[in-house]
Amino acid sequence: MLQPLVEQSLTDINFIDRYREISDEFSIKDESYNYEKSDVVNILNELGVVVNLYEGDQYFADFETIDDYQFRFGLTIKFNIVEFDLTVKNESLSIKSGGSWGLLVQLMTDWRENVKKPGFGNHEQLKSLLTMAVILYEDIKKELLSSQA
Repeated sequence: MLQPLVEQSLTDINFIDRYREISDEFSIKDESYNYEKSDVVNILNELGVVVNLYEGDQYFADFETIDDYQFRFGLTIKFNIVEFDLTVKNESLSIKSGGSWGLLVQLMTDWRENVKKPGFGNHEQLKSLLTMAVILYEDIKKELLSSQA
């Protein structure tokens, strides 16, 4: 279940349309491109997102605490297809919400809409995709934090 404050914040920043734009722009996947895990870490670090790499799963995640909020931005890459996820926690507001970005879209639309996972075929596409995703993630954080100001 998506909690009301989180859902409203996602609605306010046009999350569904913005994620769909990312998916549409990065709809071509090329499995022949072999990315390096270190490239993903370096790109995200350049964007200000410090991720840990969980070796077995191709899972990269950033956990950060701001005020009473805990945020997690995560992504899994398989066959050059990227699944992003988000977790938001705030003990004082009894918030514990999140999931893959595709699941968030489905929850927000009562399962009527589905957005395909984006993919990439070269280093520049990977960098652009991660840049757009981080911008969206940063906007999610800003909106949630400003809703409590």
